[in-house]
Amino acid sequence: AEGIPAPPETIQVPGLIEAFERGEGPARLTIGALTIKAAPDDGWAAGSLYVTRNGDYEGRVSPDGVFHPTRHGVAGETVGELLAIDEDPVGKAREHGRLTGRCAICSRQLTDPVSVERGIGPICITRWGGEY
Repeated sequence: AEGIPAPPETIQVPGLIEAFERGEGPARLTIGALTIKAAPDDGWAAGSLYVTRNGDYEGRVSPDGVFHPTRHGVAGETVGELLAIDEDPVGKAREHGRLTGRCAICSRQLTDPVSVERGIGPICITRWGGEY
């Protein structure tokens, strides 16, 4: 009908939910300006992931893998970055670590040459189900 805005496009990012469910799973993942962290298990959004950009809330990923931006919208690059992370969360985490020298999962400084090359520390990579 005329005058009714079209519904927003559904943004599917199920790989993020899967990454957080794998093994012990990380509580938080920082890649570039985005931080993705698990919602509290006892809250209304249990099973969801909160997404922030430089500390500002951008929205959440529901347990079914759908990104729900804030009603005020999100930064222009957030959706593209989320989709890229969703395709390969571990790969993007490793890339972030190599570029910044910090583990994308725990944010600690990477000092061991093997950790620096892999971009993720030895404890964090095993939590993601990978091998060190």
